[in-house]
Amino acid sequence: MKEISYHIAGLLMLVIIAICYSLNKKTPLLHNKCYLVFVLSIVMTTVAAIFTDGITDHIGINTVKHISYMVYFITHVMCTPTALLYVMSLRRELGDFNTRERIMLFAPLVFIEILVFTNPLTNLIFSVEDMVYTREKGMIFIYIIAFYYLICIVGYILVHRNNYSRSVIVAITALVGIMVAASAVQFFFPSQKIENFAMALCALAVLLVIQNPVSVIDTEYGIYNKNSLVSMLKYDFERKKKFYMMTIVINNFEHYSKSLGNEFITNAVKQITKVLFEIGAQKIYSVSPGVLCVEFPSFSEINRKVSKLCEIFDRPWYCGTNSAMLPIRICVVECPEDVNDTTTLINIISWFENNKESEKILYFSEVDNKTLVRASAIKSAVKKVVETGRFEISYRPVYSFDDDNISYVESELYITDEVIGVISDAEFSAVAEKSGDMAKIGEAAFEKICRFINAGGLEENGFHHVEVPFSVVQCVQNNMAEKYLSVLEKHGIDPSKICFKISEIVTDELSVIIEDYLNNLHEKGFLFCFNNFGAGKSEISSIYNLPFSYVKIADSVVSAALSNGKAAIMLESTLSLMMELGIKTIAGGVDCENSFRMLSNMNCQYAEGEYISGSFDKKSLTEFVKSFESPMVKGGMS
Repeated sequence: MKEISYHIAGLLMLVIIAICYSLNKKTPLLHNKCYLVFVLSIVMTTVAAIFTDGITDHIGINTVKHISYMVYFITHVMCTPTALLYVMSLRRELGDFNTRERIMLFAPLVFIEILVFTNPLTNLIFSVEDMVYTREKGMIFIYIIAFYYLICIVGYILVHRNNYSRSVIVAITALVGIMVAASAVQFFFPSQKIENFAMALCALAVLLVIQNPVSVIDTEYGIYNKNSLVSMLKYDFERKKKFYMMTIVINNFEHYSKSLGNEFITNAVKQITKVLFEIGAQKIYSVSPGVLCVEFPSFSEINRKVSKLCEIFDRPWYCGTNSAMLPIRICVVECPEDVNDTTTLINIISWFENNKESEKILYFSEVDNKTLVRASAIKSAVKKVVETGRFEISYRPVYSFDDDNISYVESELYITDEVIGVISDAEFSAVAEKSGDMAKIGEAAFEKICRFINAGGLEENGFHHVEVPFSVVQCVQNNMAEKYLSVLEKHGIDPSKICFKISEIVTDELSVIIEDYLNNLHEKGFLFCFNNFGAGKSEISSIYNLPFSYVKIADSVVSAALSNGKAAIMLESTLSLMMELGIKTIAGGVDCENSFRMLSNMNCQYAEGEYISGSFDKKSLTEFVKSFESPMVKGGMS
């Protein structure tokens, strides 16, 4: 029993591995398949060892003992080569291996297997006489080949160490160390049969550390995550590998997640990944909620694959008794023809994800690169702003129909970039919001605006208040109200001089979360404006649940009302409704005399746009106010 105790312990560990692996379903990625081959070779070796060392002596047949040892060595010599294959598969596909690497991987294995298969004729490796097993001189080849593969593993990791995470390097180093130590012990002390136990221990360590790492795998869907995308793209571009990268964006993903439930949407994404593998996807990455990046190795039939996907997504997805359509957009990038570096490709993916107005099927070769250059520059500019705090604020006067004069000002943030020039608030705020940087920018902007007020920016011009951009991140950040009140106290400013401008997106998605927060600020004297009302998915309940004093009608609504009678009726009804609710209305995008005339005949109270004025710094703002000419007079309406 002593001879097989290590074998039994190893087999128990392999059973644990099998249970854990079966409970955590894996996608059909190459490294998952290679891991299973590695484990299977250890299982067969261990079972053969138990039979050889614990059962054959009881059978008492020389031929049976010899065959069992043959089976043992046939599987045993596969353990280290499959370990090397697994290590290589963590960063590449089998088809990526060049001829030299294939020879390095398979030639020694073929050589040693030939020696094992011919052993009954040569007795080079071992012999069995009268039920006595004896190691022969050729046994040294078994150990030489094993150490060869272990050295290859170490060398491969060292050469490509920048493409592996620290946890992977530590786990593989431990694997090699354990296997070297176990092989050395069994070589010099044949009675200590611990090799199979050591390999089972290595397989268990790999399962725990590498096979399900948070840094590499999206555990919800069982596919690669964005970290993996970056590291693997780096390797692909270094090798100048040709491939297609297809980005699939599920439109309104968050809306579907809320309405259909997380279980449904998770199941649907898993079904989608299964379909993608079936049509030839090599790797699939979950980049962000509702965004998948799919790598196809072949340039052939990409149009057919795109058409196939469109057909599939034109049908509903099912989870139990529930079903739903999931509309998508697809962007195809040919690498390295369209793009030849990782950073640019990541920027393209991010650009397409945020470009909701893009076509359903987009081939990047047909896209004007100026758009991408600007999107990339905006991203870089936001990072610089966070690091340096350098951004500017301009002030746009808002006209009052009741007073026929400028009533207050709206603050607008902008960045001046060396590459693309001025970047407006509308352009960079979405990027900063997504990256989580808008809170820092918002705090810095609030401080600057308070200095503007303290320097007489409102009193000198007779303004009631200033509109200030308000970030979704700021709404849920701890102690933000206290911070803002502290800044106001430092500058001696009453909260009623501040009107926070909250976007339609914020209120639509987070009204429940921010309701108490905004009511608390409102009680302290702050004002609130619902910005961009009518664009997208405005939620009416936000109007009567949140403490809005103003509602700003979206530019698109105003422009539509000029040419569409029904849109004009809806605009006028909205203005009347707000008046009934006691909420003051501002019309945005008043850029011509016609829109001004239209609004002056409706129940609109304020207007802003190019027809009223542009944006100014403090000095220019004062000069504008002093020389302000009423639009009523300018348009011959007085």
